Amino acid sequence: MIIKFNFVPKKKKKPLLTFDWQKAYIVFIFIVVSGIIFSFLSLNRQLEQLENQKKYLEREKQKYMAIIKQIKQLEKKDEQLSHIIKAIVDLQGRRGTNLKIFDEVMLSVPLGKVYLSQFSLKNGRVLVNGFAMDYDNVAHFLSNLKKKGTFTDVGLQYAKKRKLGHYELIEFKITLH
Repeated sequence: MIIKFNFVPKKKKKPLLTFDWQKAYIVFIFIVVSGIIFSFLSLNRQLEQLENQKKYLEREKQKYMAIIKQIKQLEKKDEQLSHIIKAIVDLQGRRGTNLKIFDEVMLSVPLGKVYLSQFSLKNGRVLVNGFAMDYDNVAHFLSNLKKKGTFTDVGLQYAKKRKLGHYELIEFKITLH
């Protein structure tokens, strides 16, 4: 019989599935670091997109603010124009009335005997200043104004004698409503 001695150690057969903790730890750290880097890059990209969007929105806001300012200016001009148009329409409406009042007063003046020196019309109130040859002509002028029916109140403020040059005239002031 032959006895054999084998001084070379036998190689152990490795199992097919062996678990190496060091390699698993390195792979785990690699995955975590890769995830962190990927997250950082993703967040950085999102931050850049948000900043660009913010800049865009700021530009849009400035555009809209300028448009709002123009709208307010146009509204102000529109309001001014509406006031002007309303005043013009009011004046055109009163123009006929004012001319009628002036016509009624002028037609009531006794020709050659009463002279008007001032005529003013404000808010439907008429003020007439003038001179007459005598008190009868002033009375005749007042009665003509009352007969016209245009005025509800015909009032003589004063009538007094006044000397103008070589003539002695009656100065009067009349208010009409």
